[in-house]
Amino acid sequence: MTPSPTISTAVFGVQERLDFVLETYPHPWPIFIDHDHLGPWVGFKGAVHLALEQTPEASHVLLLQDDLTFCRNFETVARDVIASNPTEPLSLFSHYGRHAQQATKAGHRWYRRKDAMWGQATVWPRALVEPLIAFGDRMFPAAFPHDDTRSAAFLLEARRPMWYTVPALVQHAGASRSIMGHSNKRRVAEFFLGDQDPPPGTWVPTGEELTQQVRGLSAFRSKYRPDAGAQVSL
Repeated sequence: MTPSPTISTAVFGVQERLDFVLETYPHPWPIFIDHDHLGPWVGFKGAVHLALEQTPEASHVLLLQDDLTFCRNFETVARDVIASNPTEPLSLFSHYGRHAQQATKAGHRWYRRKDAMWGQATVWPRALVEPLIAFGDRMFPAAFPHDDTRSAAFLLEARRPMWYTVPALVQHAGASRSIMGHSNKRRVAEFFLGDQDPPPGTWVPTGEELTQQVRGLSAFRSKYRPDAGAQVSL
C-alpha cells in the first residue's frame, strides 16, 4: 500500500499582492515575498526553501503563486489528487485551450504535457526538487526570471511530462493583472472545480490520458547558458 503523502505547501509572490493572499487564501501557508521583483524563479526557490524548512521530511512540495482562487475544500482535494498520482510532477491548474477541452470531452481527469508548464499551482515529488533547482540555476542566466520556462526545460530533459488536473483546483484570478506585464485574460482555467465535491477515486489515472507536445528542446535552448551542458541526473 502506498503511504499517504506528506505535503508541505508554500506561496511565492510580490508585496503588492500580499494583502490579497492574507485575506483570501484558505490556509496561512508560509509566503516568500520577492521584494525586489527579481522574478518568479527567485520566488519559486524561496518558496521551496520555506516549504522544506517547515517540513523537512515532506514527500511532496506544493508551490502556489499569489493570484489564485481555490476550489472548495482545496487541501482535502489536493491531498486526494497527490495520493492518486504520487510519483509524477503535477499541475493543479489547467490552462484554457484545446488540451483541457480534449481531455474533458474524453472524460479524462488528467492530461499530460511534455513541453510546457503553468506555474500557478505545482506539486513536485521530493526526488525532483533538488535536481530541478540545480538544473534551473545551471542552465539559464541568473537574470532570466521565469520559473515555468526553467521547469518545462527540466521536464523535457528528464523526459517527465507534467500532469494537469481537469478540472483545475485553482483559478488564475490575476490573469489580466500581471505584475510582469504578461496580462492575458485567457490565461485562466476553462474548467474549474469550484464548489463541486469530487467523489473518492476521481483522480486515479486510467492509463489512457492524452499526452501533448508542441515544442522540442530547441525552443528552450536559445535561452540556455551556452557553456553549461544539458544533462539531467535523477
